[in-house]
Amino acid sequence: MKSHDNAIQLLKKETAKAKDVVAAFSLSQSSIDAIKWLTIKLNLSNKKLFDSIWNNQGEGFIKIIKDVPFDPKIRRVKRSQRMSRKSLNNLNELVNKYGLKRDQIVELTFLAYKILYEKMLEENIEKHKKALEIVDDLWSFAEKIEKKSETILDEDDPILERLGKIIVVINNLSDAIQNEIENDVIIDPEDF
Repeated sequence: MKSHDNAIQLLKKETAKAKDVVAAFSLSQSSIDAIKWLTIKLNLSNKKLFDSIWNNQGEGFIKIIKDVPFDPKIRRVKRSQRMSRKSLNNLNELVNKYGLKRDQIVELTFLAYKILYEKMLEENIEKHKKALEIVDDLWSFAEKIEKKSETILDEDDPILERLGKIIVVINNLSDAIQNEIENDVIIDPEDF
């Protein structure tokens, strides 16, 4: 009977660790906006965003938050957040290890991640603008090949049909890149 009690106690301990908790943070409006922005961009819930950062100790934050200014005089709003107990425990360990306030760590981490993500998006957009030029050159070249092929092949020739499909795929890629650059719409790699 004693071994059953130990097994039950162990199970209770493990399920308690796995349960979500609600933690309260006092955050600036800019950090609240950063959290919302990141959840939209990354297509995550607030809980998943918090857990993805602090579920595995999250010490990478110390390198990225050091350059983000923190003004203790800014008005902050108390916000409740559901997160895993493990994430909260890890966050609290970081508080003890680095001597920063928990709210400060959370705020600066999200502000820093937003800055880094925006920078990455800007760099990708610049690369995609260059790629768009290449794709448009390919599209123009493919149309020339199609026109040349039309002079030597019959109009119902399967080669012309396949060339037409290739041109449509290139055109769709060009449109997708333009849509990403102009409207911030992520390119679907499966869409042709």
